[in-house]
Amino acid sequence: MKSEISGVKASVIDYFKRDFLMEIIAAVSFAVGVVTFSAPNNIIGGGVTGVAIILNYLTNLPIGFLTFCLNFPLILFGFWKIGKSFMIKTFRVVVLISFTTDLLTPYLPTYDSNIILASLFAGVFIGITLGIVMLRGGSTGGSDIIVKYIKKKNPHMQLGNVVFLTDIVVILGGSVVFKDIEVILLGIICTYATSGVINRMVKGDEERWMLISISKDYKNVANSIMSNVDRGATIFKCEGAYSGEEMGMVLSVMESSEIVKAKRAVKQVDPKAFNLVSSVAETLGEGFKNIHNEDN
Repeated sequence: MKSEISGVKASVIDYFKRDFLMEIIAAVSFAVGVVTFSAPNNIIGGGVTGVAIILNYLTNLPIGFLTFCLNFPLILFGFWKIGKSFMIKTFRVVVLISFTTDLLTPYLPTYDSNIILASLFAGVFIGITLGIVMLRGGSTGGSDIIVKYIKKKNPHMQLGNVVFLTDIVVILGGSVVFKDIEVILLGIICTYATSGVINRMVKGDEERWMLISISKDYKNVANSIMSNVDRGATIFKCEGAYSGEEMGMVLSVMESSEIVKAKRAVKQVDPKAFNLVSSVAETLGEGFKNIHNEDN
């Protein structure tokens, strides 16, 4: 019992050391994007946030509250179908973003001088939020939960078009509610800016990350990566040129949002492991893009 309490306490301390500050920054960035730029100009960027802005216009209920209410059934579904670890992070982020948005609403200025600039900066600030959260291995809820579930069931399915179509439906809905065709154009600008920032932060949709870890305890390093990140690993036997000691090189390829977790997994086993991290332009095979979809 004492060891379980100690473990929970260590996890909480670890969270405050590693993730809390970045999640606060993400929440404030989201609030600025929505309250300062998006909502005052009826800019709908898609997803749950877009729906929350539409409902705020219709009901005058707080955007943060609406964001949480819309996400809550999806979060319950995620706990049921996806898994506890990912959904705990998602729930934490959704609560923080929702609370921060409503908390800061009375204090944040609104910008309505140039609607094009408002669309761009709404997209930039929301993109910063999504980029930070993705790099920490979580999500802001909404369609991310559905995408995560579909990818779990069909790892080779290309889901970019599904997300795009969902955003377009929300943007079209906003144009109907606000009775303004400009909403569509501004929503596209906002969505494009958001995507650009995310791609800049997480190095694009097709690009993956490769971790090579050289360690004497290579088997446990590989097991740690596989159990903590849920990615495969390959072991190559090698020898230190200077020391002549037998070692192992563990190679694993993963999503950009998983690389931080993988480095932590290696450090838990062998803090002295020699690690190389590099980007991979394209990855074909099991768990990534289906090689049969390639022409060559």
